[in-house]
Amino acid sequence: MLAVRGIGAAIAGLIAEFRANGDLGAVTAREQRLPYQAWALSRLPRMTPNRLHTLKADLKVETIADLRRAIIEGAAQAVRGVGPQTAAYWLRTIDEQRDGVPIYLAVALAQQLVSHIEEHVPGARARVAGAIARLDEWIEEIELAVSGGKEVSEFLMSSAAVAALPVPVKVTRDSPQVPAGLVLPEELRGDLHVHSDWSPDGRQSLAQVVAIAASRGYEYIGITDHAVGLRFGGLDAERLQAQRTEIEKLGEQHPEISILHGAELNIARDGTVDFDQELLSWLDYTVAGLHSFLSLERDEQTARVLAAIANPEVDIIAHLTGRRIGIRPPIDVDLSAIFAAAADHETILEVNGHLDRLDLSADLIKIASAYGIEFVADSDSHRPAEFANVGNACVLLQRAGVASESVVNTWSLEALRTRL
Repeated sequence: MLAVRGIGAAIAGLIAEFRANGDLGAVTAREQRLPYQAWALSRLPRMTPNRLHTLKADLKVETIADLRRAIIEGAAQAVRGVGPQTAAYWLRTIDEQRDGVPIYLAVALAQQLVSHIEEHVPGARARVAGAIARLDEWIEEIELAVSGGKEVSEFLMSSAAVAALPVPVKVTRDSPQVPAGLVLPEELRGDLHVHSDWSPDGRQSLAQVVAIAASRGYEYIGITDHAVGLRFGGLDAERLQAQRTEIEKLGEQHPEISILHGAELNIARDGTVDFDQELLSWLDYTVAGLHSFLSLERDEQTARVLAAIANPEVDIIAHLTGRRIGIRPPIDVDLSAIFAAAADHETILEVNGHLDRLDLSADLIKIASAYGIEFVADSDSHRPAEFANVGNACVLLQRAGVASESVVNTWSLEALRTRL
């Protein structure tokens, strides 16, 4: 067994234990300590392993539905550290959930299934379709458009690959067309929200970012690492200066692409952002977003966003609602007031293509576009594979009927610099 690539002594031991006992002691111990739906429950804001254990041990909570009932009955507040605010936040998050699975999980399942089909059904080709291709936020059925439909259907009916999926699988011949005039991924000339390993959560070097952007045929790429106000850290003025030096060196090495030096700023509770006006104006542009105090009351939340929009050095508002699908509810905010202010101050609103964000949603993009607002389709990439998130942003813009000219990263670098 140890001769098999990837199997070491630890994995071999687990295999031997499972063959001998039919289970694994570590898994059994976890099941006894944590709720049945521990994965889903753990994604709730402010949830901790200790709270999961207490919810199971003291309140017999096994599922999301159990926790909802415990909150409504007031029992959840008996858990140490869970006060009325946390309980209410959990309830808001739970009530945002819908039937099926969140889009980011459905995409992962569908992509695994596509690979499985193409590996095991000779000549078959498959792609995701239907609700997943439209980027519906909650998915009740995985639809796949395939060639060799009968063979694939028979394979799926008999395959263990779909037996454990939380949603059914359907083979379709769906082939939607994008109406003319709406933004396509290939029209994007750059990405204006990208993180490198200069951010605490970045997993790609600046050199990688620039190389990947150049390989995608971009005319420009924006570096927007987190600023120092983020709760887990970020760049201060000195580090920004050091980063500028490295960016200039990379610019000399990659004359085929322009590198814009920005930053992702944190909107504080009072609406101020990281850095003084002089440093902000020194940057090529800025992106500002909410990363904390997401459960403020509506009036205070709205005021802080309006203050950021009114700041002349804030060019783009990122992931405006702060929601994460199935994980965290959107902020409670007066969107009409925010859209009106963004139009008045000519502030660009981001469409963030991260699958657990999709923020702004297609519905909100459509409403915002009626105010004359311009958008940017961004990846918010923290690692190489996430550059593809811009495609998701384009799908949302297409669903909202936004024309290409209203998406600023379809513009030339000269036009973009003038706008920023």
